[in-house]
Formats: sequence, C-alpha cells, structure tokens
Amino acid sequence: MTMMSDLSKDLVEEILSKAPITSLGAVRSTSKQWNASSKDRLLCKAEPREQYLRFMVMDHRFLSMTFNLHGILKGDGEVFVRSSIKEVGDIVNQIDISKVFHCDGLVLCVTNDNSSLVVWNPYLGQTKWIEAREPHDESDLFALGYDKDKNHKILRLYDEYYNYKFYNLKTESWGEEDYLPGWDIDSYNRGVALNGNTYFLTQEQRAKDKYRVYLLCFDFTTETFGEFLAMPFRYHRKYIGTLSCVGKEKLAALYQRWDTGEMAIWVTTKIESNEVLWSNLFKVDMKPLIRFGFQYCRDEAGSFFFDEEKKLAVVFNLDRKSDKMTKKKHCYHTAYIVGVKGYLRKVVLGEAVEVREGVYRSALVCSSSYVPSLEKINQIEEEEQKGTSLDGNTYFWTRERKKGYDSDEDEDEDTSPYFLICFDFTAERFGKLLDLPFTLDFVSEDNEILYCVKEEKLAALYQQCDTTMIEIWITTKIEPNAVSWTPFLKVDIEPLLGLDFLFNEDDSCFFIDEEKKLAVVIHADGFVEGKIFCERTTSLIIGENGYLKKVNLGEETYDHPLVCSYVPSSVQINQIAGREGRENKRKRKSKGKDLTNKV
Repeated sequence: MTMMSDLSKDLVEEILSKAPITSLGAVRSTSKQWNASSKDRLLCKAEPREQYLRFMVMDHRFLSMTFNLHGILKGDGEVFVRSSIKEVGDIVNQIDISKVFHCDGLVLCVTNDNSSLVVWNPYLGQTKWIEAREPHDESDLFALGYDKDKNHKILRLYDEYYNYKFYNLKTESWGEEDYLPGWDIDSYNRGVALNGNTYFLTQEQRAKDKYRVYLLCFDFTTETFGEFLAMPFRYHRKYIGTLSCVGKEKLAALYQRWDTGEMAIWVTTKIESNEVLWSNLFKVDMKPLIRFGFQYCRDEAGSFFFDEEKKLAVVFNLDRKSDKMTKKKHCYHTAYIVGVKGYLRKVVLGEAVEVREGVYRSALVCSSSYVPSLEKINQIEEEEQKGTSLDGNTYFWTRERKKGYDSDEDEDEDTSPYFLICFDFTAERFGKLLDLPFTLDFVSEDNEILYCVKEEKLAALYQQCDTTMIEIWITTKIEPNAVSWTPFLKVDIEPLLGLDFLFNEDDSCFFIDEEKKLAVVIHADGFVEGKIFCERTTSLIIGENGYLKKVNLGEETYDHPLVCSYVPSSVQINQIAGREGRENKRKRKSKGKDLTNKV
C-alpha cells in the first residue's frame, strides 16, 4: 500500500496546486513533508496574478469568490472572465452574517442578529466568538486591525459614530469608551484595512464646505484617530465614494457622479496615518455605455476591487429588472468589469433575496484579495491532545503563545512552560492559566497525561525523559480558575522496563485506583519482528513499589488507544430536534445551490 508519506515532492506540490488555498490548513497535519510544501505555497506560490480570491457576504451567507480576468484585454476583442462562488468553512452552517471585514488573512464577521462577533482564520480553521454585552445596533461599524506588536483588535463605532471602543483579542476585553465629535461617517461606508490600520471616508460636521470629504485613519497602535486627510474629490448627495485596497501598500478610491455618470478611480502614491497623496488612474463616462449607478446599493456604497496592472475595476452592484408580464421587480447581484475605455462586461452572480418588501442588500465583498495567515487567533497554543471532562467542564494542558513565534519553525527553541486550562461551559469561555505541580516545557520532551478520578478530581501523570521517573499527582481542589495538587505516586521504572522506555501523551492514557494506590497506563508498545517494526497496545500496572504487571491487549492499529471511565446517564437526547436541525441544514444548502456552481 502506498502511504501519503511515500509520495514524491513534485507530486505533493502538484496535488496542493489544485487544492483551494483556503483548504491548505487541513493538509498541514498530514505529514512534515505536506506541512513544508503547503508553507512553500503559502509564502511563495500564491494564486496566479490574474486570479483573485476574495470573501463576500451575499444574502447573509459567507462565500468565497474567485475571479479570473485572464484574457479580458486581448487585442482580438475576446472577453474571457471566469468566476466561481462557493460556501466555505463551518461558519456558514452556524450563523447568518450581516457584515464582513478582512485584514491580512483574518476575517471579522458580524452576526445578523447583532448579538456576536466572529473572528476567523480560514487557513488554520480557528474561530473566536465574541459575545456582545448588549446587542449591537444595525448601523454600528466594525473594523479589524493590529498594533505594531501584531496584537489584533476590533474597533466598534456606535451612537451615530460619536463614540467608539475597541476589543483586544489577546486580553479578551473591551477598552474604555472614547468620544470624538466633529466628524460623520455614513453607515454604508465600510472601512478598509491597510498595514494594520483602518481607513474611513468621513465628512467634518458643521464645516463651511459641506461637500468636502476626507480620509480618516484609526491607528490600532495608538488606539486613536488621526487627522483629516485630503481626498481628490468633493462629496455630494449625487456623488458616491467608496474605498478598496490595492495589494498591501495602497488604497484605491472609486468616485461616481449620479447626474453625469462619470466614474473615476484614484490610487494612493503615499499613505500614512497622517499623510496621503493620490494619483488618478482613469476616468470613464458610464452613461453612453450602460445604465449604471450605485443608487440601488447606496446602503452598502458599492464594493469594488482594482487590478492596477490591467487598469481594470470590478464593481459589485444590484441590478434591478422588472417582469413585463407580472410587473414584479427582481434584483440580481452583479459584477461590472470596467476598464480605461469604459464598460467591458457584467457577470450576474445570482438573484438577490428580498430582506423586506422592496429592500435588497448588495453583496459585501472584502476589498483585499485573500492571502492565508499563520496568525493564531487564540493566545493559547493548540496541541494534539485529548481534553478531560470534570463537572461539566473540560480541562486541557497548554502553553502561552509568544508573539512572533512560529510553532512549526521555532518549537525546538521554545521553553515556555505548560499550564492547565479549563473551558467553562456555563460562562462559555476559557478560564485563566492554572499551575501544574511540576515544570514542563516543550524542549525537555517530558510527558504529561490527564485523567478524571470519580468525576471529582483530576489526576496528572508526569514522566521525565532523562530519569524515567513517573510521578502521578491528584487534585485536592479543582475549579475553572483555581487548582491545588497533592502527590499520589512516584516510581522509577527504569530498573524494571529499561532506560529507553518512555510514555507518549499522543498514544498513551491511564487511570488510577485511589484506594489501592495503583495506576494502569495503556500505551502503544513498539517492537521489531524480523525486519519489520510493529506496535501493540499494552497496559502496565504500577504500584507504590514499582512495576507490577504487563498485559498485552493486542496488535496496534492506526488509532492510538483511548480509554475513559463510563458512568451511566439518564439524560435523554431529543432525536426529533436532531432531525429538524438536519432538515434546516438541507433547506439552507438548497437555498443557494445555484451559487455554488460556476457562474
């Protein structure tokens, strides 16, 4: 049988080249070779320059959109555009989304009921839920950014944007409310992330020139707004302006006059929190070419992205059509492709869902192209381990992640200690880091395993790799935010089993008999038969005086041994509710089936 590890590097890279870049996280744990190859693609072999991968929210569903503009400017007049829209991630099966914001590989989503925020790293598959203290208002604005130390934060603007506060993902807390009068941001003008900061279009209140529009930057390092920065156009009720970003270093501004149909795109030549310079790339009169305008999607100000090399803009809008027979109006999500010579083509993405009578929501498209991120949302290191349940909560061992530390490349130098941490299912959050009764770090290669004792206590097995000393500790007090320990058993097993014997937390588990002072450790025991390395599952019975007995449980399969104590339960699982949930999921999938195919 050919194993995945037997595949050549060229074949692995070919397989990865055909996989969506948002799915690469799933293959990282396959093997070291696959992990390295996926990183090579992440850092060096991203999507082709003519292909754009972006996230969008359309009819409250989170989608990935791929746009390929290859060949659209061929001299023979051929227009070739390919696009595909697909649902991505488990997040779409859990919530309806009203707003989306993208910042350097991380995605911020606002739930449709305004009760929660969700930060998601699609590449690593990590999700962080942030419950609101009180429901957000539908008009609140949110942005995701980071400071100079790469600490990610969320900005919230509310109360007609006179007030703002931010949430620190590292400390998991909201900062103090601040007040900044004198400026006005329309609710449909979403901010754009660039170099960790967020830029908004704004107008100065009570200004002499009421048509003057400015750029305003929120600096996530200083946690303050900067100065008003000049824009290359004036603002009016008959004008519309919206922002996007070009690559990682520039902002783009789209400006359209409703009365004349003129559309222009400007790109920054210099952009800092307190200084900006602009260059006009093209100006197009849209009226002779197409009935086109943002008036139908003013609630969202029209999303767009820009290809600076081809000088092409892809603008997302709502296209309304009336049925001549029924006189019923239909609204379609549409992408307009516009070049320096005017309108080139439109691509219909699907029919829009009516939010309420006569009201539709334009698709929200992230302004920047998606590039996967290795940034971990949670500050706690994730390990391949099994949690241990106690009193309805679950306990893990973990270590605090250092900023700037790459767990795959720098783990051999990481001496940060391990702790115990509890997920409290009542509070729906992790508690604080709890001390272990011994010092354990990654470099030492010592091993530690958790076990639950009679639904009341935790037991921890610890083995030092250099002395083969086994220690078992048991809790005298255990709560989500407090723990105390006492020794249970300490045995040196080297004289009995050999110096090379070492338990491994990945393929070992144990349980204890507190009354008899016995421990039973179940693990995968390796041996050589002929020239073939084999494994079998073995249980070792250990007492105060050392090793007592060894029992062979059978040949080891690909799955490591997992053992847990069973206590009968009278809790009934509602099978009807389960069927209803599955039916709702099927209905939800069929709702947007047409959007999962190529357009």
